[in-house]
Amino acid sequence: MRIVGVEPFVVEVPLREPVHGVHGVTTVQRSVLVRVTGGDGVEGWGNVDPTPGYSAMSAAEVHDTVRRIGPALAGADPFNLHRALALMDRAAPGRYEAIAVVEMALVDLKARALGLPVHSLLGGRVKNEITFNAWIGAVPPGAGLPLREDQAVRHRARRDRAGRRGARRRRRPDGPARGLQ
Repeated sequence: MRIVGVEPFVVEVPLREPVHGVHGVTTVQRSVLVRVTGGDGVEGWGNVDPTPGYSAMSAAEVHDTVRRIGPALAGADPFNLHRALALMDRAAPGRYEAIAVVEMALVDLKARALGLPVHSLLGGRVKNEITFNAWIGAVPPGAGLPLREDQAVRHRARRDRAGRRGARRRRRPDGPARGLQ
């Protein structure tokens, strides 16, 4: 099997209300989805969610870089990740988000082609269940005020009931960092 297509898509998901983060207010989540297609029609998908102020590249830059990487991968073996990474590094040196999203799609393609779950290609399943860590940092404008102790206690209780082990609250642009543990 050989790579016959690498297609990036910018997806914009409107948020219900404006969200205030340390780098400004946003009304839309921009993500880049990448589809890599093998010669037998098997597809693999990857995604990246560049965040302005945190990510080195914007969604548009990731999209354009993936378009530039695509021809370098045409005809390559999608199962040989080392070779694919070398080709991408040559085509787009230092453009890590774009390279990572294509690599993710290649791993997904390989797993689908072999009829395996992705975790089996990454060393195997570690747990039957996973817990997610809550990250608080993008809140509606005006809601980024310090929590009172009673609010913090209620938040920790909700977090614990949901099975999350920790939460952090990012620094507000106009105030000190506050942590919730």
